[in-house]
Amino acid sequence: MLIVSCACILSASTIFGVTPASVERQDLSIDQIYQGFKSPPSEARPFVRWWWNNDQVEKGEILRELDLIKAAGMGGVEINPIAGREGPRVSKAKVLTWRSKEWDSMLHVACKGAKERGLTVDLIAGSGWPFGGEFLKPDEQIMRVMVLKDQVSGPVSFRQPIAEILKRDYIENGHKEKLVNPVIEFVSLYPKKLTSMDQVRDVTGLIDKNGVLKIDIEKGDFVLAYGIKEHGYYNVYFGVKGAAGPTMDHMQKRVTRLYLNRLIGVEDSWGEPLSTYVRAIFCDSIETAEANWTTGMAESFKKRNGYDIRPYLPFVIGKEAANIASAPELTDLLRRVRYDWSEHNSSTFLNNFTSEYAAFCHDHNLLSRYQAYGIPFLMGMAEGYMIPDIPESNNWLYSVDPLAEGRFTSSYRHGYMIWTKYASAAGRLRGKKIISTEAMTNTKKVFKTTLGTIKQSDDMNFIAGMTHSVLHGFNYVPPDVPFPGFIRFGSYFSEYNTWWNYLPLWVDYNARLSYVFQETRAAGGIALLGPKADVWSKTGLSRAEFHSTPDYFHKLWEPLSQLGSNCDYLHENVIQGADMSKGMLRYGPMAYRILIVADMETMQADSAEAIQRFAESGGRVVYVNKTPCRSPGLVASLKRNRRVAEATAATLKAGARVLPGPKKGADATTLRSWVASLLKQTNLSFAMKIDSPRDGLYSLSHNSPNEKLLFFTNTYRHESSRTHVTYKLGAGGLWHWNPETGERTPYDMPYDEDGFDLDLRPLESILLVTGVKQQPDKVRKVAGEKIKTIRIDTPWTVEFKPARSDTSFSIEMKELTDFTKNKDKRVNNFAGTAIYTTSLKLKEMSCVKLDLGWDNDCVSEVEFNGKKLGVNWYGSRIFDLSKVLKTGDNVLTIRYTTTLWNKMKRGPLHPSGLMGPVTLQVFK
Repeated sequence: MLIVSCACILSASTIFGVTPASVERQDLSIDQIYQGFKSPPSEARPFVRWWWNNDQVEKGEILRELDLIKAAGMGGVEINPIAGREGPRVSKAKVLTWRSKEWDSMLHVACKGAKERGLTVDLIAGSGWPFGGEFLKPDEQIMRVMVLKDQVSGPVSFRQPIAEILKRDYIENGHKEKLVNPVIEFVSLYPKKLTSMDQVRDVTGLIDKNGVLKIDIEKGDFVLAYGIKEHGYYNVYFGVKGAAGPTMDHMQKRVTRLYLNRLIGVEDSWGEPLSTYVRAIFCDSIETAEANWTTGMAESFKKRNGYDIRPYLPFVIGKEAANIASAPELTDLLRRVRYDWSEHNSSTFLNNFTSEYAAFCHDHNLLSRYQAYGIPFLMGMAEGYMIPDIPESNNWLYSVDPLAEGRFTSSYRHGYMIWTKYASAAGRLRGKKIISTEAMTNTKKVFKTTLGTIKQSDDMNFIAGMTHSVLHGFNYVPPDVPFPGFIRFGSYFSEYNTWWNYLPLWVDYNARLSYVFQETRAAGGIALLGPKADVWSKTGLSRAEFHSTPDYFHKLWEPLSQLGSNCDYLHENVIQGADMSKGMLRYGPMAYRILIVADMETMQADSAEAIQRFAESGGRVVYVNKTPCRSPGLVASLKRNRRVAEATAATLKAGARVLPGPKKGADATTLRSWVASLLKQTNLSFAMKIDSPRDGLYSLSHNSPNEKLLFFTNTYRHESSRTHVTYKLGAGGLWHWNPETGERTPYDMPYDEDGFDLDLRPLESILLVTGVKQQPDKVRKVAGEKIKTIRIDTPWTVEFKPARSDTSFSIEMKELTDFTKNKDKRVNNFAGTAIYTTSLKLKEMSCVKLDLGWDNDCVSEVEFNGKKLGVNWYGSRIFDLSKVLKTGDNVLTIRYTTTLWNKMKRGPLHPSGLMGPVTLQVFK
């Protein structure tokens, strides 16, 4: 079991030199929460990852950009030195060296300037990812052991110079790679058809003084396995001068502390603590390239597990090899050892890096902000997220094309929503107020992103449990760098983006919801437990297998949200540490009435017995497809197997159900039906039920001390979502808190004590608050019946104002058409603002709405008869004309702002322009 340093569980208020209210959730009254909702503090506002490209930073530009960031409504910055993709040649500014006196001075300018502007500062611990630097000694650099194999047929007198082995290429991610600083760690010989570990010979000692391996091999087919240790084989991605070069050894506590001490050296330059200006130290994703070794690794394994790992290394490094063992007993043994090896790697990493990193932050009155996911391994992701003060996930905009799909969907092969659910579970279980996400990460279509896409993605971050966004990202761009400036990754959050002036509309929206979710608690619901031990036993720490085993498990949060339930993904440490009394699984502030155990054969005995206590106290347990029947690990396995089997039998006797799972590859509708059937069979009723669930409609429930907060989002881009929600409102009222305006008003759709109607337009979301009586009476507005639709088919004058240009031009359009199809070449790849104007002669009408139709997900600002009606930056494009429409001549003006995509020509042109049809909707 992972043992986390006590330093990692200190409350944030004891380690950060600010008022507790700014970092810890308080049990605020609903009126206090509403005041923060209206005017969110900086901690709730989005931050930007501020890339200091090549560390070419200067005082004047630092302060100018801080003003830009503040004016956009952001709450803070994450300072992130990174090597510029374009290289230092594009700017005349000096390239600074990380942790030089000049760099320290510029960091001080930035931190002090941010504080003066009311902005919060986080700081990455080094540069790029993972951490490292030119200064690392060989024994401080990243290490791994790889296994290369030869097949040999005997009888033969085998001779092999080891130097030739060390010159071999190996295949990684489909590419040939050279071994780096290789040395032989071991050589093993065993039969190709292995039936017993007694057949494995360690022949390392048969390497002679000239470095030649000499073995007399008997008749038969054999395998020679060469364990090759590398150090310094992996370099920092995009590291700046002074923090580039080899990656550090994350598995040595001493190296972790030495590395972080280099950062804290800025205090000597400043003459004041880093915590004077910095809130948290940030650690990016754990991408340590199959690191699996450190000094004393075999010795620490034996001390921890009670046996020598060396004979097993040829079989447990990497995934389970096909047909490596011809006896079932040997296969079982190797799976147990592979689990122990995986667990030891994970625990060594978490103890010597993650916990030490968090302890370092606390030692210096700083918070730890940490991304626990990684590639190609997940180094104890679920457990790792339990350690930092601010667990952080990631969301990617283009793992799936959001426009092509028409609603939210994600790539489970990529897995970012899986990481998000584990990060949110850890934050909730530990009562963390801030659960953050690296938001809008994008490496494909930087200039294509729209505010509508950002909102759709942002809403799903909230649904999945995130409470704060750190935008990816804002590039430091000196004024001498030509347009479009430095571009590292992200969604081009830049003053040069066409929609930059509209960005505060989304920022305020995000900040209001972030504040509410930070200051309220997620409602409990359903706990999910998956077969991690089975995965580790067969494939080790491989991320892809964890994501997809079984294929439905990490998708369950979606149908549960669509049906109206909250859920969290737990891990066995939580199961073992939970209070299982009175039919509830309680851990920290969270409580669950049902535990779903998915396709799990292997489980720790302590976990099986904890689940037994849960079932015997009245908790509902559902085993899907399988029941746990074995324990992981090698030592005392028979005894622990019996404990698992006996506890599982007792759990079943206490009422646990075993239900068949969905078929492999089940689509979203089938999976939701399966989940609904499972919940029905448990005979549990939940507080909320969405009567007509859909793939694109999601829900989230939070609690304040006396009220319930319900959040819904419709992720469809072209379709409305209409349904009834069954929910016991009682005698209290139902209020709509509008995150776009900060207003709260009585809910204007029909509702009663048993539920309410929901009608969300495309990409619309809504926050409802229950339990507060309305004064003087409930006010409900019922929309009148639509009488007719009038299509506007008058000609348009369109004035084009290209981005980054002082010139403009105008054309006439008889009808609305796609810019990319226009015969005028100036229009084809236009990017900027197009001002549409048309005249209408209308009769008297009292209740009229303007519908712009489809505008290719861009920004539309409407004036009617000179009166501004507002801005549409996402979803449904509806404007109320009731107060501005007049009989006779009317003038309609639409300021339409595109993305930069077609101008930048980074791919096929994307449809652009107002497509319509533009219509008047007349109601009774």
